[in-house]
Amino acid sequence: MKISLALGTYNGERYLLEQLESLARQTRLPDELIICDDGSSDATEAITEAFARRANFPVLIQPSAGHIGQHKTYERAYRVCSGDVMLQCDQDDIWLPNKLQVIEQTFLDHPEMDALFSDAELIDKSSAPIGQTLFQWIGFAPTRQAHYASGTYKPDLVLKNPAWGTTIAFRSRWRSLILPMEASGSYPDDWVFSLIGFAGCAGIIPQVLLKYRQHDSNATGVRSDGRNSVRKFTSKLFQHNRVKRYQRSIDRLTPMVTRLKQADPTNGLRESLTLIEARLAYATHHRDMSDNIAVRTAQAAREFAAGQYARSGSGWPEFVADVLDR
Repeated sequence: MKISLALGTYNGERYLLEQLESLARQTRLPDELIICDDGSSDATEAITEAFARRANFPVLIQPSAGHIGQHKTYERAYRVCSGDVMLQCDQDDIWLPNKLQVIEQTFLDHPEMDALFSDAELIDKSSAPIGQTLFQWIGFAPTRQAHYASGTYKPDLVLKNPAWGTTIAFRSRWRSLILPMEASGSYPDDWVFSLIGFAGCAGIIPQVLLKYRQHDSNATGVRSDGRNSVRKFTSKLFQHNRVKRYQRSIDRLTPMVTRLKQADPTNGLRESLTLIEARLAYATHHRDMSDNIAVRTAQAAREFAAGQYARSGSGWPEFVADVLDR
């Protein structure tokens, strides 16, 4: 099995070398590292070139195409990768030495798996542990994890993708599905993992395989204070988020439906498409609920009684959020 790493860089001089050195310490070295820069103006290019000269595995640095954005940068890297398995590699994390070894063995043991993701330890800008793992911070409970272990995860994936950034690995045979990458509605990691998860089979590695750094310049990330889900919920009590919340869901899923239909002219993905289309209809309806709290409460109550929140939503928490317009 050949493993390719796709590294997108942008003004990453502060943490980049630490990440590159963690790749060199892998017990199972990558077969290639493809680096695409997004028009950096700092020492990023010099750092990657110096590493490439002394690396103990092949490193290919693609000429910069200017500042084209995160999606196009990773798309360029994925197009060049020649491995059987591809991984997104962010510039500011630290991979544990056994990350690639564990991923390779999991793919070998489970040939039915098309994409995998793992947990990560959260660290701050000084590499100090924040005190939580990524799964803990996003509220990815064992009951949800069990769906990914058993293959019954697709209703959960429709609502929210628990696989973040550099925790993801996938088989390269899905490249034609994910490329070109859609820049609206989702981050590159969500686009890749969700499409493959809907079209194929995704699985979970329930262990920490990297240190996920949080700092002021993260393209995506969590708060460095590691606030838990309860505090995140209460912090939103006085924000009017219902319309934005459902619009985000619509913006995320609509391009995925289009891509899946394009890739599946024989309608073999009907199960996934039915789930996604039901969520889209649900999100559109709930986005457009009345701004009058009394009317909206009655609307939400009817939906709850009919089981819509259980079928296409996240249950009573979403019901409460709709009533409170949160």
